[in-house]
Amino acid sequence: MDILFPHEVIRSSQSELITDISAALQERKNLLAHAPTGLGKTAAALSVALPFAMKHNLTVFFLTNRHTQHQIALDTVRAIKKKHGTQVVVADIIGKKWMCLQQVAELYDSEFSEYCKGLREHSKCEFFTKLYKKNSTTDLSVDAHKALMDSKAYEPLTVEQTKALGMQHSICPYYFTTEKAKNAHLIIADYHNVFHPSVQQTFFARIGKSMDKSIIIVDEAHNLADRIRNVMSKKLSGSMIKQAVSESKKFGHANLIPALQHIQNVLLSLRGKTYERTVTRQEFVRAIDFQVSYAKLCEELEAAGEDIRIKNKRSYVASIAEFLDSWDDDGSGFVRYVTETKEQTTLNYSCLDPEILSAPVFTDAYASVIMSGTLLPTQLYRDILGVPRGIEKIYSNPFPPEHRCALVAPETTTRFEARNETMYRQIAAACTRMIDTVPGNCALFFPSYDLRDTICRFITSNKKQLHESSQWSAVEKTTFIDDLKKQSNVIVCAVAAANLSEGVDLPGFFKAVIIVGLPLARPDLKTKALIDYYEQKFRAGWDYGYIFPAMTKCLQAAGRCIRSEKDKGVIVFLDTRFIQPKYYQCIPQDWNVRVTKDCVGKIKEFFG
Repeated sequence: MDILFPHEVIRSSQSELITDISAALQERKNLLAHAPTGLGKTAAALSVALPFAMKHNLTVFFLTNRHTQHQIALDTVRAIKKKHGTQVVVADIIGKKWMCLQQVAELYDSEFSEYCKGLREHSKCEFFTKLYKKNSTTDLSVDAHKALMDSKAYEPLTVEQTKALGMQHSICPYYFTTEKAKNAHLIIADYHNVFHPSVQQTFFARIGKSMDKSIIIVDEAHNLADRIRNVMSKKLSGSMIKQAVSESKKFGHANLIPALQHIQNVLLSLRGKTYERTVTRQEFVRAIDFQVSYAKLCEELEAAGEDIRIKNKRSYVASIAEFLDSWDDDGSGFVRYVTETKEQTTLNYSCLDPEILSAPVFTDAYASVIMSGTLLPTQLYRDILGVPRGIEKIYSNPFPPEHRCALVAPETTTRFEARNETMYRQIAAACTRMIDTVPGNCALFFPSYDLRDTICRFITSNKKQLHESSQWSAVEKTTFIDDLKKQSNVIVCAVAAANLSEGVDLPGFFKAVIIVGLPLARPDLKTKALIDYYEQKFRAGWDYGYIFPAMTKCLQAAGRCIRSEKDKGVIVFLDTRFIQPKYYQCIPQDWNVRVTKDCVGKIKEFFG
C-alpha cells in the first residue's frame, strides 16, 4: 500500500481508515465512513487516494461544501510535498459565479450561468477572450502562459490567489483553473461540480475527465442529500411573475404580458382552504393550456429570457421558463404543492430523492470515499444516496474519552404542545444553572431563532450573551467568529443547523455545549411527503425523513465542543425526548452518554 502521509504520527483510528480506503480503492468500492472530528479524515483520504490515482492514471476529486475545507486539503498537499517531495498538480475551484471578475454578485446561480454563457458566445467577456488566442477556445494566450509561469511559485494556488492572478493578467480565473485541471492529479471542488448533471457534463468535458477514471471523496457528506434536493427544487411565486411583467415592458417583450398575467391567475386559482395543498402536474398544465399552449409558452419565455439576460444580466422571464420546463417532468421523487402566506402565493416543485443525481455518480465512479463526523447511521446515507458497492465503517473517537462529559437531561422539553412561558422559564433556569457551573464559554443551540429569542430573555447568568444572526453574510459570520476568539466567559446563543453549528473550528473555546430541544423539521406538507416517500421506498419513513435528520443537526452542534485532543468539555442534550430509544440510539456509543437529573453535580464533578 503506497501512502503519502503528511504528518509524523498516524493515529490508530486514522490508520484503520487508511487501510479501509486502500481496500475500497483496490476493490473499486464506495466507502461510507463515520469518522469523528479530529480523526484527520482529509490527511488519511488524500494520503492513500493520491498515490493510487497517480499510479493508475486516475483523478481525485475532493468535494466539500465549505471553503475552509478547501484550505485544509491544500495544506495537506503542501505537507505531502514538503515531507515526500512528491509533485501533486492541484486545481482548486469553486462555483463559476464566485470566481468571476464581472459585477455579478446580485445574480442567482442559474441566472449567472446563462448570463456567462451569453457573454462568452457573443465574445463580450474580455476576461474569457483574453485567456485564449484569437479565434480559439483551447490555445492559451501569451497572457495566460505568463499567468501559468507566475503561479508556479505559489502552487498549489488557493481560489483567492487564482482570482488575484486573473485580475493581474485580466484573464478569467474560473476557465484558467479548468485549463490547469486538465493535467491535475487532485481537483478540489464543490459538490455542484460533480453532482449537478448539466454542470458535471460541461465541467468534465472541458477538463477532459471521465467519471470511471475518477476517485470521488465527499467531505461533510451528511450535507450532500439536502444540497442535491435544493439544486433540483424549483419555485414559481407571485413576485417572480410581477418582476417578469416589469422586465417584459422594459426590454421590448410586452407581447408576453397577457400570458404572464394568465400564469398569475392560474397560480392564484390553485390556492386551497389551508396555507398549503398538493397540486398535480396535469392540474397546472391544463390550466395554462386552457388559454395558451404550454409548450409554446415555454419556448417563447425561454427565448425572451435569453435576450433579456444579455441586456440585463438577470431575467425573471427566463426563471419562469425554467420552472415551467421542470414542472412538466414526470416528477418521480418530487412533490408538487402550493403555499400561501400573507406576502404571496408560491408553487413548489420540490425534490425528495437525492438518489436521482447521486446514484449515477457513485455507480460510475472508479471508487469513492463518503465521509463525515456525523454519518450515523451509515445505512441511512447508503440508502438515500443510492450508493452501490458500499462498505460501511464506523471509527472510534480519537480523543481521550475522559475529556468528554456527555449528559442527557430529561428535565424540560420544547415539544410544541408543551410550549408556554412556564416551560420557557424552566428551560432558561436549567441552562442558567449549568452555565454558571461551567468554568468558561458556553454555547446553546436551539431548534429555531424564535425559541432562542424567547427562552434567552429568561436566562439570568452574568455571562454575556452573544447571538447568532440568521441574516449574516459570509463576511459577517467570519467577523463574528474572529471577534469571538477574543472573548471570555460568554454564552453563544445559536440555532442547530444554522450559521454556527457546523464548520466552526474553535479548539478549546467552548467548555460546554447545550442542545436545547430537538430541531425536528416543521411537520408541513413537504416533510410529510418525505416521510411517506421513504416509508414506501425503505419502510423507514419516520427514521429517514424526520428523526435521523434532526439528530444529525444535534450531533453537528455538539461537535463544536471537543475540537482537539487537549480540549475538555461538557455536552448536554436538554429535552425529555432524548431518553427515548429512537433518539438516544443516535448518539455515538463511544460518547458514554449518561442520563441524569443532576447535571450541575455531574458538571462540577467533571471539572473537579
